[in-house]
Amino acid sequence: MKVYMDVTNLVSVNFLTGIQRVVREVAVRMLKRKDLETVLLAYAEDKKCFDILNNEEFLKVYLYDAGDKNALRTHKRCTVEEIESGSVFFDIDSVWNSRLRRSDICSVMKANGVKLAVFVHDIIPVTHPQFSHSNTMYFFMNYIGAYLQYADIIVTSTQSTLDEINKLSDELKLERKQGFVTSLGADFKLEKKQVKSKVSDEVKEIVTNRKYILLVGTIEPRKNHKVILEAFEKYLFDKGLSLIFAGRIGWNIKEFEERIKTHPMREKQFFHISNATDEDINYLYKNAYMMAFPTYTEGFGLPLIEALERKTPVIACNCSVLKEIGKEFCEYFAPDDAHEFASLVEKYLNNEDAYKKLKKKIGKFKPDTWDAVAIKMINALKTLDSRTKINVQVPKQMVFLSARQEMLLETLPFIEKFMSFVEEAVICCPDKMVETMQLSYQGKLKLSFLTDSEVLNGATLPEDHSKRNFFLRCLAMRSEKIRENFIMCDDDYRPLRQISEKVFGKDGKYQGYYCFHLN
Repeated sequence: MKVYMDVTNLVSVNFLTGIQRVVREVAVRMLKRKDLETVLLAYAEDKKCFDILNNEEFLKVYLYDAGDKNALRTHKRCTVEEIESGSVFFDIDSVWNSRLRRSDICSVMKANGVKLAVFVHDIIPVTHPQFSHSNTMYFFMNYIGAYLQYADIIVTSTQSTLDEINKLSDELKLERKQGFVTSLGADFKLEKKQVKSKVSDEVKEIVTNRKYILLVGTIEPRKNHKVILEAFEKYLFDKGLSLIFAGRIGWNIKEFEERIKTHPMREKQFFHISNATDEDINYLYKNAYMMAFPTYTEGFGLPLIEALERKTPVIACNCSVLKEIGKEFCEYFAPDDAHEFASLVEKYLNNEDAYKKLKKKIGKFKPDTWDAVAIKMINALKTLDSRTKINVQVPKQMVFLSARQEMLLETLPFIEKFMSFVEEAVICCPDKMVETMQLSYQGKLKLSFLTDSEVLNGATLPEDHSKRNFFLRCLAMRSEKIRENFIMCDDDYRPLRQISEKVFGKDGKYQGYYCFHLN
């Protein structure tokens, strides 16, 4: 499958924000896949077209920290109109800031038969416009509007973001796009062939012999650094704790920036590191007593999982996205409540056993790797490849989970009459039911049995009915009696009209059905 990616923003900046780090991690893995032909593009404003990038040079720069960024652009050009029908155009960078407006190019590509996929990091300019620059909001509306109209699939990093997108589509009376959710990774461990960069002396000096709380991210209104500084000024500096902001100064923050620069505790218990490298950030995470993540809203929140992956406790804002990815491994507080934040910190400062218990709990946190993230994204993209066909095998076996002999005996004739392609029924049932079923059933299906004792093999059944059934189904699928392709159903599953095998496999794809409402 041929995939085009616009990485203009990534190759244009000298620092990597959260979004560009995501682009880097996904792009280098897509380039290494032999089943993809990935074409990286960078827009050339003077030529009014894309430059095709050199993939080998890209890997040198962004995977191995070597090479020359000036060698990335080749002499090969590509206009939007030249992107072939049947290929996929995948937007993952912060392209709403691009001079090449998506409202201009998406309609052209769509008309030319190009499949459009977009990874939407968030729709904060829509849901929380107060945290976006007016220019950003204007450009973002163009971007998200174009993809709500023209995208074939939308990928997000959280279900919360996909829910917001679906809600927006509903409000605009647009058909919802097929959506996929894949979390982001925390393992920024590049395969560098050069000597690894060292942690800066400045960072080492700040960290040494210091118990500190860390904030990672651009300093801007949405990130809400002010509530943490307030908590320290009122409660936590007096406890001997230090505070470290690691992130560059963002927009609309002049007053707070001056407060940072002139703070009486600066360079004593309060530090701002604006140019931290990946190695610096990793070192800061590992040595932090806790990390604070007070952001009002977020698309995903990489700092949260990066901290947890390094077994650093996190106190986060109680917004839906952070609770989705942090689950039970974080503490949560209301974003404007400095006292609540300080109280959570003091709870652990005053109880070393509670802190150790929290660290042990965090040890069970397992974030996705970037390898796994890339695979999920690629699998989503492959749903757009019209050439991708599989050899769909007709499922000739049905697997029933039943402890109700009479119910099952009434059901089997429906299968015989309306699903004539089915040859065999595998019945997972109590041991005592086998003999009576063999004597009572007079139909044409071949019956095979998986008894409870055979399936459980000494395991104990859960008491809850639904858990028990799920447990039995999972164990049953380990049996060699279950074929590669099968239909598993309840003992009261009764088709009411003729069903062909195409219901379950069509056009080189298996068909899945999920029934929540009978209509």
